[in-house]
Amino acid sequence: MRPIASLTLLVVLWTLPAQAATKWQAVPDPQTITWSGTAGSGPLAGACTAFDADISFDAADLDHAAIKVTIDMAKCQTGEERKDEYLPQALWFNIAEFPTATFESKKITHIGGDKYLATAALTIKGITADIDLPFTLTIDGDKAHVVGETSVSRMVYRVGDGPELLANQVASIDIAVKIDLKATRQ
Repeated sequence: MRPIASLTLLVVLWTLPAQAATKWQAVPDPQTITWSGTAGSGPLAGACTAFDADISFDAADLDHAAIKVTIDMAKCQTGEERKDEYLPQALWFNIAEFPTATFESKKITHIGGDKYLATAALTIKGITADIDLPFTLTIDGDKAHVVGETSVSRMVYRVGDGPELLANQVASIDIAVKIDLKATRQ
């Protein structure tokens, strides 16, 4: 009986760090996830205003840090009626078949000071590719603020699919994605 008790204690102790990670609740803000580029000869900008975030983060225990964000692609819009008519269609976001996109961290690295790097799997339209998201993190008591920016190639995810939409003149191939997230400790 003693070996079983020892094994049970070992398993419990081994899993404690994963259970001890600090949970954070994202503060809803329609400007948390924004993007920009060009469309034709003018600017292209938009925001994904609806998302769910599951965040476990403790700077002292990055091995157990985890971030998963699920984005409602129907709520990713530019605010321009004509462009927003196209985005849900199959050649662009194809929200009928792929209503959500996900960002799921694989590894978070401390770069120095308040700077970090999240290596993550980004899935859009059922296509998953790794991306790096450098970000800064400030924590003040039970409040956290994350600001980051990365570049995403729309061609990797077949956003703007089809020969007539592949040109950089239709929309930027590389889209700048910005994160400005505020969260509270749970």
